[in-house]
Amino acid sequence: MKPAALGTANEANITNIETVVNAVLGIETNRLFTSFRGAVGRNVFLMFPPQSEEADLLMRFFHTIGAKVYSSSIPGSWRYMLNAHNKAGGVIMLHSSVYNYWQIPDLSTFLNPKFNFFQLGYRTSLSSSDPDQRKYTCTTLFPHGYVMYITDSVFAYEPRKARLLIDNFIREFGLKPSKAMETSKLAGRPGLKRWLLQLAVEHSEEDRKAKDDTRIKLFLAMDTIAPISATEPNDPPNPLPEARLVSIPPSTLPKHAQLWNDDEQKANDYIVNWFAGWACTQVTNFRRFFVIHTEVETNWKRKYAHLQVMTTDGYFDKFVRK
Repeated sequence: MKPAALGTANEANITNIETVVNAVLGIETNRLFTSFRGAVGRNVFLMFPPQSEEADLLMRFFHTIGAKVYSSSIPGSWRYMLNAHNKAGGVIMLHSSVYNYWQIPDLSTFLNPKFNFFQLGYRTSLSSSDPDQRKYTCTTLFPHGYVMYITDSVFAYEPRKARLLIDNFIREFGLKPSKAMETSKLAGRPGLKRWLLQLAVEHSEEDRKAKDDTRIKLFLAMDTIAPISATEPNDPPNPLPEARLVSIPPSTLPKHAQLWNDDEQKANDYIVNWFAGWACTQVTNFRRFFVIHTEVETNWKRKYAHLQVMTTDGYFDKFVRK
């Protein structure tokens, strides 16, 4: 059952459709086409179920304000939106029933500052048991910032490149917790800090002979990002949820460590699958979700459309060395 106000709005002879959309659907026009980098193009894609009353009202509204409107009900529209308006950008509006972000084709390509994402849903007032009292809400998705998951293979076999990523993160956000927590985080395997220290100890003899202190400096750099003050007191040295490092306790995914010892590829597949699921719960907090690996895993790119799978060199070439 839909809120009664929607049917009333569709039937009423109201000339100011912008006022209707704001009052009924909770959409503020000035939010739609403005991003933190300026204006975005007046191109709109509606990802709604067929014959949706909300989509019909939105279609009329966007046409009224002079926007070009495309719909998931028309085959080929999504690809056309990307090809025709990638430079100008626009607005992507999703129905509340759309949550399978990993299956939206080329979604990571749209996750650039030129596109604004919103989800239209509704909530029920806690003070009322009447389903007709549900109110629409327009929630911003993929707002800004990123989470970068660095795979075990990068830490184990490319420690210098892993340190480059961490040093770049520190340069980008500094060490002020509030700024980094609000915009971006690094992520790694369960119990990452303890494992990095373990790697440094295991390779200490060969590193000493080679006069290479990369691994210990890698651990110290990560300790800078997730210091003792941001450590879970009941499970050190794992970081608290609000820390700048996402690394859950090993007890949460106990099979991962043994998988890494037995089959590194399966371990990487397992933990990237976890990260892909976790990312879907964070779409109201972050814009981009990176997976940095020693090679571009085409299987991950195919399975998880919301993730950007890259090598360290690929990331620096595209986002740092510009």
